[in-house]
Amino acid sequence: MIEGLQLLFIAAAAQGLTVDSETIDLFPERPEYCRTSEGRDIDLLTVTLLKNDRLDLSAYSIPAVVIIDRDWIDVRSKAAPVRSYKQDIGYAAMPGESLDLDLSIALYQGRPLLHWKETFKHRAARLGLMTFKPNGHVEPLCVGGPTVTVSH
Repeated sequence: MIEGLQLLFIAAAAQGLTVDSETIDLFPERPEYCRTSEGRDIDLLTVTLLKNDRLDLSAYSIPAVVIIDRDWIDVRSKAAPVRSYKQDIGYAAMPGESLDLDLSIALYQGRPLLHWKETFKHRAARLGLMTFKPNGHVEPLCVGGPTVTVSH
């Protein structure tokens, strides 16, 4: 339930709607920023998450379609000959680790991104954004969220 409310909150903020402080206090542990490798923070409340599991990237000058399949992406070129690029984002999100992830297509400042969120049990959820390069491949843009392991 909270996850659905978080997505609703993010979508409302992206549309310029305001939320009172009581609603904000419901999510005191929610990471609101994602930090780039250069140390710049991206406010996650300005990122719009889409329900689509596929997006035509042509409108963003990338001649390809991205398709999400669990924690994999399949990027299919639209140019002849058609080529397909598949990547396990669980390995790409945090190099050296294999993460269980939920993936979403996101929009930020008019460009498409890939949003990932860790779903592994007993661990606080790390998350991040990846950007699409002109060839359709992805590269990390930012990482956020707590890194504390939860024990029971």
